[in-house]
Amino acid sequence: MAPLCKPEQKEVFLASLQASLGRLGFDIVHPFAAQSYNETEVGKTNPLPEFSQRSTLSIYIANTKTFWEVFLRQYDSTKLTAVEAKDPIDHYCEHHIPKVTVQALQDAGLLVIDQNMTKTSTPFTVAFSHYKPSVPAPGSCPEGSPDTGFVPPPEKVLRFQQVAHFSGLAFFNPVSYLSMHPTYGPWTGLRALIVVDLEYDPSQDNAQLFASEASRCGTTTLDSTALPSNPAFALLRQQPDGEALVKDRERIIQEKWDALLARGYENRDWREWIDFRKTTAIDRPDWQAWQYSEQQILYHYTKCADRLQGWADELRERERT
Repeated sequence: MAPLCKPEQKEVFLASLQASLGRLGFDIVHPFAAQSYNETEVGKTNPLPEFSQRSTLSIYIANTKTFWEVFLRQYDSTKLTAVEAKDPIDHYCEHHIPKVTVQALQDAGLLVIDQNMTKTSTPFTVAFSHYKPSVPAPGSCPEGSPDTGFVPPPEKVLRFQQVAHFSGLAFFNPVSYLSMHPTYGPWTGLRALIVVDLEYDPSQDNAQLFASEASRCGTTTLDSTALPSNPAFALLRQQPDGEALVKDRERIIQEKWDALLARGYENRDWREWIDFRKTTAIDRPDWQAWQYSEQQILYHYTKCADRLQGWADELRERERT
């Protein structure tokens, strides 16, 4: 049985969760109602858990370019297993996000242990963008948190870009297959979803989660509503022939995308793929400040995990001098 949640407990939970995620480099924390995705045609086939709530608190975890140095500062290849070393960023997400969720529940008194060592917890789930269902496997609990209220996420692949779209986090561009954030453009990493058996109250929960500048400026909706149009073309639409300019830009993007798909992807072609990504944001010069560094771009497109330790050592040396 889950403990009853008082308003002040939810405030503690959200504050603890956001603070911990921020320290880990996850600077976009976007609250929404699970129902905003579940009620779509895509969501109906693979819904997020609602825990019998009319409006279920769900939290989308993402990051901007600032994640990169936070990650490198803690990176140590000698502490990773062979499996973990294949994609250390995925492992980083799997290891930390469930753990800080459990800690936040404990901080708020929503995961309690009585005198008989019986644990009761508010049910929750964590799903990752890089996994079919998630880690841990269905029926098990997050690392280091046995007997919590962990509920397995959907068994089918969650379409994370669609969740981001219908939750109001980012616009999914069906032409480029990129998620376009209103503030950061295509320069975000979609990492995980946390769904908790708590009511989503836009007036309270958003105020709590928008405490950081990144979350506040990175979220343009408070009511789990999809963005009405692609923010990449917001400035184009303000021009006299705006809609015609948008159609022409979409045609160019489609042609470039078709050409890339016809060739297929090879790691050596990563510069062409990043040029395509830049093309989708060419009409938003304000997004350029959020473009990933060369290292981050290279890792994103080639998964060159063997170079991470060298980059981490370089960063530490640079910060010592």
